[in-house]
Amino acid sequence: MQNNLVALALAILFYYALMNSTVLDKEYHRQLVHLYTYPLFRFALLGLLLWAFSWSNTIGVFLGLILVFYYADVGFFGLAEGKGNQSEAASALAQA
Repeated sequence: MQNNLVALALAILFYYALMNSTVLDKEYHRQLVHLYTYPLFRFALLGLLLWAFSWSNTIGVFLGLILVFYYADVGFFGLAEGKGNQSEAASALAQA
């Protein structure tokens, strides 16, 4: 039963990482961008990551990968401050 839950969670996280986190043209939901501005939300995501590692190392690694993509996209490209969107960021990277 435990192995089935880990496999299911791994499949869901892999699908999410493949469809949302690895493509710069795909925009995050407006609520996720807005929640990034609250430090408590970012700490809650880190708590979720610690819980995932305590459940399964594989799930923790995949969730950590998704969070790195999320923090980089929203924080680095300035989406939380309203400085642009991911399409503009992708075109700026393509021109560089």
